[in-house]
Amino acid sequence: GLYIDSGDILIENSLIANNTARGTAPGGMQGNSGYAYGGAIDIENGEIIIKNSIIGSNIATSSHGTRGSGVHCANGVIAMENNTFAYNNTVAVYNTNASVRIFNTIIYFNNDNNEQLQGEFSVSYSDILGGYEGIGNINMNPVMQQLGDFHIIVEGSPCIDVGNPDPTYNDTCFPPSLGSERNDIGAHGGPGGCDWQSLNEVIEIQSQIPESYIMAQNYPNPFNSKTIIAYHLPASGVVNLTIYNILGKEIKQLVYQYQLSGNHKVIWDGSDRNGSTVSSGIYYYLIKSRDLLESNKMVLLR
Repeated sequence: GLYIDSGDILIENSLIANNTARGTAPGGMQGNSGYAYGGAIDIENGEIIIKNSIIGSNIATSSHGTRGSGVHCANGVIAMENNTFAYNNTVAVYNTNASVRIFNTIIYFNNDNNEQLQGEFSVSYSDILGGYEGIGNINMNPVMQQLGDFHIIVEGSPCIDVGNPDPTYNDTCFPPSLGSERNDIGAHGGPGGCDWQSLNEVIEIQSQIPESYIMAQNYPNPFNSKTIIAYHLPASGVVNLTIYNILGKEIKQLVYQYQLSGNHKVIWDGSDRNGSTVSSGIYYYLIKSRDLLESNKMVLLR
């Protein structure tokens, strides 16, 4: 991930995913107190703007406690505009003593669907799981398509045309923005969404619809640290993909969301629902969606 000591910094149109913070020192290194700070971004100070970025599937893990697997804000003045935080293993944003403004942003499916934010924030026109006080905020499933590490709202999403109505934030490129000119909440809304247009090629490739459900064998297998699980949906629907141990105990739910037909993949990093590393052994991944119910075996070797 990123460690920011100070300065005036703009982070824009970035995908920050699959990072792990352990301990308390900058960059997730081991520290004496044992806390883990900011799996994706750890901000010590400065005037920081994060906009039109996707921050997803990051991990903060420690037996002593964590300070956000998405972004940790220690001090400074921080603005987060038109971002998407999803599937980070603890709270998406943790604020210690900074002035943090969040707007036009999706913060959903983090922290095993528990508390999404910790600390004091000014939040407006955002979709926050569990809700958050502020003008224009909603608490509704954003209905996103997951293309690898990209999380994209699709037609029918409640995040379309509900961002800040000030024309300054109007959508200008269609796609990736949807609906009318009013700002779409999330990483692909607003004028900054134009720089995600290259993602259209990815969407076109991934949107080829297979004729039947297919769940591929994870790769690599056996694996040591991370493995990829790929699957193909001939029809859109809610997908539940969960990891179990050999005794049938649920280890971690990797996916539980509405997904469009097409090709999808998810990465398992060998951690459980609490972010703790699991031991070597045989594990099973089970996927359920509409008429699909299938499982495969995989081997983790530490």
